[in-house]
Amino acid sequence: MKTFLSCIIIELFFVGYVLAQEQKQNLISANLSNASFEDFVRVVETQTEFHFFFDHRSTDSLRINLVSTNEPLPIVLKQIFEGTRFLFSVYQNSIFITQARELYPFLPSPFFDEDAETPSANQKPILYSDFDLKEQSKQDEDKIYRIGERTNSMKGKAILSGVIKNVLTGETIIGAAVVDENSSSGCITDPFGRYQLELTKGSHTLKFKLLGMKPTVRHIILFSNGALNVELTEEITPLKEVLVRSDKDTHVMGLQMGVQKLDIKMMKQIPLALGETDVLKVITALPGVQTVGEGTLGLNVRGGSSSQNLILFNDAFIYNPAHFFGFFSTFNPDVIKSVELFKSGMTADYGGRLSSVLDIRAREGNLKKFSVSGGVSPVAVRLTFEGPLINNKTSFLVGIRSTYSDWVMRQVDVKTLLNSQASFYDVTANINHKVNENNSLLISAYNSSDQFRLKSDTSYKYSNLNASAKWTHVFNPKLYAYVVAGFSQYRYTISGNEAPATASNMNFSVGQVNLKTDFTYYHNNHHAFSGGISTLQYFLSPGNLQPSGSQSIVAP
Repeated sequence: MKTFLSCIIIELFFVGYVLAQEQKQNLISANLSNASFEDFVRVVETQTEFHFFFDHRSTDSLRINLVSTNEPLPIVLKQIFEGTRFLFSVYQNSIFITQARELYPFLPSPFFDEDAETPSANQKPILYSDFDLKEQSKQDEDKIYRIGERTNSMKGKAILSGVIKNVLTGETIIGAAVVDENSSSGCITDPFGRYQLELTKGSHTLKFKLLGMKPTVRHIILFSNGALNVELTEEITPLKEVLVRSDKDTHVMGLQMGVQKLDIKMMKQIPLALGETDVLKVITALPGVQTVGEGTLGLNVRGGSSSQNLILFNDAFIYNPAHFFGFFSTFNPDVIKSVELFKSGMTADYGGRLSSVLDIRAREGNLKKFSVSGGVSPVAVRLTFEGPLINNKTSFLVGIRSTYSDWVMRQVDVKTLLNSQASFYDVTANINHKVNENNSLLISAYNSSDQFRLKSDTSYKYSNLNASAKWTHVFNPKLYAYVVAGFSQYRYTISGNEAPATASNMNFSVGQVNLKTDFTYYHNNHHAFSGGISTLQYFLSPGNLQPSGSQSIVAP
């Protein structure tokens, strides 16, 4: 018995001694100042049994400043790589140094076990590295996506649908092209960023592209109806030469005539007076569009009068689109997503306007990160806030613009201007909520106000107030619908209070409540059907004159 206990004690002592020696061998003592990484490697390999593997070209600019006494090797490595892009991985007696991405020299434990259970949904996956957008896009292009439920028969056709978004902001992309490289059939995304494409079952190579975005390719095997969502990254292409081409495909692929589509990036590149990007000023530069007069924003489209135009902002009606005596439009350029002008052939869902329809849509807001942007011009200042309320699910956008012309007038030593007043502001607010893959809700509100008085006691004030809510529902890959409820109001007030006997206020207002539902059915790649119901109710106040003050003799 004593002999047995003695053996156990000796064995435990020997194991402890070995572990202590092994731990002692992993301790580093060094005093390095502005040393190269190779000098550091020689010190570690001299004191331990570890060997380093790294690219000499990537570490030639890395300088080491280290003072350590019997410190563990992992702590030393973390200390020297802190604040750099270098990462390290340890496997047995080897240390691998990589840049930007970490090397994992092992496989997950159930990798070769076919009977292993699938990890639960709550289990956190291993993040092998933080790929940048370019590397992630390349990985997506190399994958093969299997769409739909597998069946025994691969005959016939199936519907592929999905949503195309901006990878940086999460906003949907309008007008992106989806092309099957095998059959040359394709489609474009609708105003909600959705697409539907009828393809034969089997393997396909799809190309997703849009001007200003980097094209990407997806390899798919289509078994049955299914969805494939794609994110595109922005691309800035340096031009060595300029090639001008007409939109020949647009006139062949679509029957819609007299439509001009603009985006805010293009509009911001057009030089305008006082540095303010103006939607309506850009519209007047299009063929068939003229201004009512110099310095105003009224539009005459193909001979029609300005009262025959329909101006929509997020499906709400805008009665007066002008600020500052007609020099600027009421639309904040920082919140605009797209502009569409119908100069002829307006579809029935826009109602019965004779001349044109100007459909302006605001951005939904960044779904991935919070951001603030703004700008200052000689006449106005603007500020925009946007970001996610719920990451990748709910976003908000608030845009504010106002003028400081009142302050400028007070700085000018001219009596007529000192007694004058000119100011305006507009506020845009959106909330976009994705309920699930088939339902989304967009709530939008808009308010603008102008007030001015020049050389007299008479002041003028007018304002636009709008609110709308849009619910979008996808029934299946071929059929979707949306319901829009909106409220619009325009007020105009003239006030004169300098002479107490004739002081008065005259008010005018027009408002409306509208409800609209629309269904769109994609029969195939060449035919689509749409229909819906719309109702509209007006509220008119043609004029109301009221005395202002007890001394006024104006009769109401």
